[in-house]
Amino acid sequence: MLNGALPDKNRAVAEALPQRRGWTFWGIATVLVIVVLPYERFAGPASLRLMDGIVVLLLVYLVFNCWRTRERIVLPLLLPMGLIIISSLVSTILGFAYSTNLTAVTQELYLWVLLVVMTNVLLKHSAEDQDRLLKIWVVVACLIALTTLMGMLHVGPAMFHEIPQRDRFQFAGFDRGVGTYVNPNAAAAYLSTSFFIAMGSTLPWGWRLVACGWIFLGMYATGSNGAMGTSLVALGLLCMVSSIQRQRHRIWAWAAALTGGTAVFAMLLDKAPALFSTAAFGGTSLLSTSVRRVSRAMMLRLDLWQVGWQAFQKRPWGIGPNSASEIQASLHSDYLAFLVERGPFGFLGWLLLLLEPLVYVARAAKRSRSDLAHQWQILALGAGFLASAMNSTVHELSHTRPLWLLMAFIFAQSISLLQHVTKTEPVPDHMPAFSGIRQANEEQVNYDHQSCASV
Repeated sequence: MLNGALPDKNRAVAEALPQRRGWTFWGIATVLVIVVLPYERFAGPASLRLMDGIVVLLLVYLVFNCWRTRERIVLPLLLPMGLIIISSLVSTILGFAYSTNLTAVTQELYLWVLLVVMTNVLLKHSAEDQDRLLKIWVVVACLIALTTLMGMLHVGPAMFHEIPQRDRFQFAGFDRGVGTYVNPNAAAAYLSTSFFIAMGSTLPWGWRLVACGWIFLGMYATGSNGAMGTSLVALGLLCMVSSIQRQRHRIWAWAAALTGGTAVFAMLLDKAPALFSTAAFGGTSLLSTSVRRVSRAMMLRLDLWQVGWQAFQKRPWGIGPNSASEIQASLHSDYLAFLVERGPFGFLGWLLLLLEPLVYVARAAKRSRSDLAHQWQILALGAGFLASAMNSTVHELSHTRPLWLLMAFIFAQSISLLQHVTKTEPVPDHMPAFSGIRQANEEQVNYDHQSCASV
């Protein structure tokens, strides 16, 4: 053999083996996005972050590649974002803080561009590569959880517990850890999303539970009761939906449990003031201070919401995006912020924005019953998004980048699962058209064989 040529048999075997490709530009850039995603402490002008530079490069390369190859670009959330942008512009025209409003509209457009870019980039990855990307996210999230725990315990750099331009808040002698974020609630929102990504990853279940437990500890170190509470509720709903997907008859048992739980909650609702009173939790333990913080935070939010509602009554078409900061502090609720600042159409756009990813999750989970691993994964991603949607009732998370990157994974995973099922789904034999075509083909094949035999 000359020049190391393989025999024909060996060459055929080598060509039949799956060829392992290395990471492409898309993969390397996506890894960089995931790695720098939580470093929000390092901000540039106009609240730009490290990952934004990578996203801009991906946008330029994606547009050039699609123009060259004539590939179609997937545009998720087109209708919700259209309603939000139009209502934002209308409220800006009728508002009073034009500079603030236009900056907010620009930020909203950028976040949607981020979603479009990352969704299309992720669609260029195989299912195995998407699994690897989620594992990388889990590793990064575990490191961020370490920084919030270090901040709570006053270990390491002061930036892990210091909140810029705000006084530190201690509970039971501990600081609220912020890690690489600018405030503890943003850090907790990222860790809440990461908790469900770890839950849905393809790691062995032992490592998966360790990662989830560690990330939840990091979430606890932030002191964010909203993130922890909504994560636990979403985890319960994830287990319920997954159980029903696998065995339909369990729906009645879950319905009975939910009915009983709702009845107990309703009976205890009128006892809430006494349960959360200062006298009931007057100690200095971590639990006592956390419960008192819940009561204090809700009272402050009710005052903010009352001022926001009064402003909405004066301007029912919206006071302008982000104009609440010109009147008072943030409204601390995405639902009320979209209604007060953008009017009823902006609020409708926000609701549709929350609904569309969940519809994709439901469709993908229903169509992928034969692939239980990826069905669980898409349900876990949906539960993470649902936790953020519930947490948005007491925080403003619509502008956080982890939420939009999570949506990109949801759309990419759902579209990939739906396309895979459509391609591999066999056509039923009982369909008349298919049966007739198949019978005709079989007769033609038999006739050809007979003709060849006669020759």
